[in-house]
Amino acid sequence: MPFQSPGILSDTLSWQLTAFLLRQNGLWDGQSEVNASNAAQIVVFQSAMPVPSATPFPTPQVSSPIPESQSGYSISLVFIVIGLAILVLVVLIILHAKVR
Repeated sequence: MPFQSPGILSDTLSWQLTAFLLRQNGLWDGQSEVNASNAAQIVVFQSAMPVPSATPFPTPQVSSPIPESQSGYSISLVFIVIGLAILVLVVLIILHAKVR
């Protein structure tokens, strides 16, 4: 405990945290200490709501709008073609201006 750094909390601190969470959720009266010897006596009722997993869900992968096979050189190729088209257009405009 915690999930990202297991073993960082001492046993005493882990039991204190467990007792706090049980008390805050109305599952423990707080009259005695929660420890390994009496933890099995605590009754935790299952609710109608689903119980969240103790393991966090993996971060969903965000997919690119462009397939990976087309994402690298195809975009560069599009910019090159557009650049060449603009260059040809500028050259034609200059040549047309000189002819007049």
